Amino acid sequence: MSVELDEKLVDQIASQIKTQDDLADLSRLLLKAAVERVMAAELENHLGYAKHSLEGRNSGNSRNGSSSKNIKGDFGEVEVKIPRDRNGDFTPQLIAKGQTRINKLDKQILALYARGMTTRDIAEAIQEMYGAEV
Repeated sequence: MSVELDEKLVDQIASQIKTQDDLADLSRLLLKAAVERVMAAELENHLGYAKHSLEGRNSGNSRNGSSSKNIKGDFGEVEVKIPRDRNGDFTPQLIAKGQTRINKLDKQILALYARGMTTRDIAEAIQEMYGAEV
């Protein structure tokens, strides 16, 4: 059932792509969504509790919004939101502090997405490939 739904989604998206620019825009959108979800999962792992969880109350550290960062890849620049914690000791592993270029990560994410993987599966694959605790 999920494969059928994924194929319908791919067909719907593909029907809207008319030019190479449309494809590049879609690639940037998918890259942005995947990177932001992985970064959110990294912060969740760092804090030790899920967003809006009661476990986080009075824990000494919590989420503190996000900051914008422009990363450059094969499809141009993409602005992503990097989550922050109150103590300021969260160190992203997928895109390190000061890093502005992603090394073929966008191609890998798109390839995984094209194979029908969910964003959760992609996060797990990134963890296996790069050792990022997600």
